Amino acid sequence: MQEIVRNCLHSEIFFFKYISANDAGATGGHQSGLYMPKNVRPMFYMRDGTKGENYTADIPLRWSNGRIQNASFKWYGSKTRAEYRLTRGFNFLTSEQTGDLIIFVKTKTGEYLVYLVSGDERIESFLEGTGLSPADSCRLISAKTQIQSKYRAFVDSWISFYKNDFPPAGVLSEKAREAHLLFLSDSGHKKADDLIIEWMDIEFELFRYIENIQYKEYLATQFESVDAIIALASTILNRRKSRAGFSFENHLAHLFRLHSLSFTSQALTEGSKKADFIFPSIEDYHNKNFESSGLTFLGVKTTCKDRWRQILNEADRIPEKYLLTLQQGISDNQIAEMHEAKVVLVVPQRYHSSFSIYARKKIITIDDFIHTIRNKSISGNSLFS
Repeated sequence: MQEIVRNCLHSEIFFFKYISANDAGATGGHQSGLYMPKNVRPMFYMRDGTKGENYTADIPLRWSNGRIQNASFKWYGSKTRAEYRLTRGFNFLTSEQTGDLIIFVKTKTGEYLVYLVSGDERIESFLEGTGLSPADSCRLISAKTQIQSKYRAFVDSWISFYKNDFPPAGVLSEKAREAHLLFLSDSGHKKADDLIIEWMDIEFELFRYIENIQYKEYLATQFESVDAIIALASTILNRRKSRAGFSFENHLAHLFRLHSLSFTSQALTEGSKKADFIFPSIEDYHNKNFESSGLTFLGVKTTCKDRWRQILNEADRIPEKYLLTLQQGISDNQIAEMHEAKVVLVVPQRYHSSFSIYARKKIITIDDFIHTIRNKSISGNSLFS
């Protein structure tokens, strides 16, 4: 993983995307290769695609094992199509790789590198190492990329209050939502699914800028030893990791308050077991006279391909559980396993297209979840009945 992160940070430009069900052949579109978002076109080809024409650019890709793949970057503009795809050589992908990361790097010498990253821990290590979030997928990223100037001025207006330290996670989340209101004119009319992604996206931008401020003197300092470099790097990565988890939960808690939902976060259920969210409260959970059908459990994980089973024993009184994630795509087999285990996956609406048609029938949006909680009667309503 260190090599991947290093090559990304020293590249001319790079981007990553989650492998969708369509990319992996789960929807019958496997022969068309990988869907490429339109905004990454400059990495592979100089001019925009024109309606009514098709074109192809040959792109040699070097995989981590040294294998060269002669891929084709194609624009399909004829008839009703208007999309870019990267084709030739991706038939090895299977539906079980839905939700994995594929990373494309253009080096300063013009070479194209490609990496496939599987597993929650490795995916999160990549995001932490590059300082990115799931919302940065399908977006061109340069080592020279700077925070937007409007946010820079916003941060500079208050960051001095924290001198040489980072603002607490809760404060940074609040500032991200404040920036959202200031700079996005339609922010008050967004659905819950869009708000969460946009809040987290802005917070990541603020955090990256603050990192550059707080570590500026270190960047200009000659370290006394390799151990000193490793210690600083460890501090940076640990802060990124802990902040990302807090960020997600902070924004969700604020969202639930906006919708007047009653809940307890980080609540102890049985012994040392801890639930991310219990609705309507942990007091009701521990009240044996309160019907269990009136309780709702919500787990929160940015990625969940490997870790979704961790929530199964976190609240014994609630057999049916919800899991909210930013995961973009997961295999049909895993979706079926979740349904069998009475777990409902909650995914922001804009990420639903990365799932297969079968999976989309099993997952719900954040707005759906909020509606379910708001309208849940004491007798309970089950998606598994």
